[in-house]
Amino acid sequence: MSSAVLHAMRGAWMIPRASASALGQLVRTLKTKSSAKKRFRITGSGLLTFRRSGKHHKMVKRSVGNSMRLGLVGTFSAVVSRRLRNAFFPGL
Repeated sequence: MSSAVLHAMRGAWMIPRASASALGQLVRTLKTKSSAKKRFRITGSGLLTFRRSGKHHKMVKRSVGNSMRLGLVGTFSAVVSRRLRNAFFPGL
């Protein structure tokens, strides 16, 4: 393969296509973003949930209500969830 083709394929898993394995053709498979796996979860209805930031340190100066609010799980809207799923979770 040429160096331009290899450069375009870098960072993606290459698996042989079942129907064209005799020809040695490869199909590019998209990877799920590792950062998204750590930050988002997909609900049963397809929405994305997230944990709120700002609860790791300096909690003494925060009010009880603020710390309780930061502990809640947030949910993205349907439009934002669809865009994030397409960007970070290809194929889902």
